[in-house]
Amino acid sequence: MIRIKVLLVAVLLFVGFTCVASGQETLAAAKALYTAAAYEDALSMLTRLKSAGTPAPGDQQSIDQYRALCLLALGRQEEARQAIEALVTTDPSYQLNDADASPTVRATFEEVRHRVLPSLTQQRYSTAKASYDRKEFILAAEQFGEVVRMLEMPDVDPTLADLKKIAEGFRDLSVAAAASTPESGPTTPPATQPPAAPTPAAAVPHVFEGEEQGLTPAVPIRQEMPRWPAVPFRVSGSTRGLLEVVIDETGAVESAVMRQSLNALYDDVLLRQARTWRYQPAMKDGKPVKYLRRIQIVVNDR
Repeated sequence: MIRIKVLLVAVLLFVGFTCVASGQETLAAAKALYTAAAYEDALSMLTRLKSAGTPAPGDQQSIDQYRALCLLALGRQEEARQAIEALVTTDPSYQLNDADASPTVRATFEEVRHRVLPSLTQQRYSTAKASYDRKEFILAAEQFGEVVRMLEMPDVDPTLADLKKIAEGFRDLSVAAAASTPESGPTTPPATQPPAAPTPAAAVPHVFEGEEQGLTPAVPIRQEMPRWPAVPFRVSGSTRGLLEVVIDETGAVESAVMRQSLNALYDDVLLRQARTWRYQPAMKDGKPVKYLRRIQIVVNDR
């Protein structure tokens, strides 16, 4: 058995070095060198393959994987971790597919993956939210869909469940907005019509705030704050935010705006929940009126 293994290594070395000598550097040759434990030669060939051009996506992933494996075998741990991080960043669903890898190697790949995924997920969410804010709804739907798929991976951190709900909500909103947005195209100018007679402007209801004579401010009936998730945006010390809600004459929240942001992700959660709050409406001279309520929010994580 040992003689067969030695013979196999010799054959692989012969194949790898023959390819180098003939100028035929291929991914298969680099793999043969790696399998034969010629890690330095394999790494050099993989590096040249990586910089030689634009490999096919599958080949690029294999090149990066075997570069990381060579670096680990050579004891260059930090460089190996950087290579693995690049792999996961390019493909968040990446899993080591080398069944012969040692438990130590597999543990290193998993450790890097678990470390990178939370921040990578938040970055992808922020990119999708920026597309949504620019009203690029088709692109946003695809990007939020990717975030949801990342958060549906079996080994995802369970504390990211809140972010998954947010991403699903924005994905569905993006799909609906994209479907309702009319396609651009040539338009027919409308027929010339005589100018319409001006109509009187509608009276804008006054929104009361603070303390005025005869004014009773709105009183909370239901005003629960959403939980501050520990991941992916953890704070130390205290973070202050300012939320403004306009409460209508029935005690429902008509609008909610963050005047001082806490965190882009948490702001979304808070604004969604704020629109479900209920109040006893503000009263002015015995009649219900619109009321502006300012809420200072302090998040402590000690």
